[in-house]
Amino acid sequence: MVGYGENDQHGKFWTVKNSWGPNWGEDGYFKIQRGTDHCAFESMAVHAEPVVGNERYFETLEEQRVEDMQDMGQSNDEEDSDAESVDSITSLNA
Repeated sequence: MVGYGENDQHGKFWTVKNSWGPNWGEDGYFKIQRGTDHCAFESMAVHAEPVVGNERYFETLEEQRVEDMQDMGQSNDEEDSDAESVDSITSLNA
């Protein structure tokens, strides 16, 4: 949310910057009714804190993300291996 206003056409509204770019909405913005909690816009409001970091900071984040993905891949391989073991036991019992 970047602002608010009121006019005859829309009544009270919030002005919101969208994440789809300037070709969507009103040059990258849209209005949503203000004061009525439309779409839980007022009761579920959140905010973000910007992350300020240099190139090395973001490289470290990316390295950690890759490691996490690899760890998840290993656990998925273990699950696949367990499933294969169950299939083998099932076929022996048939």
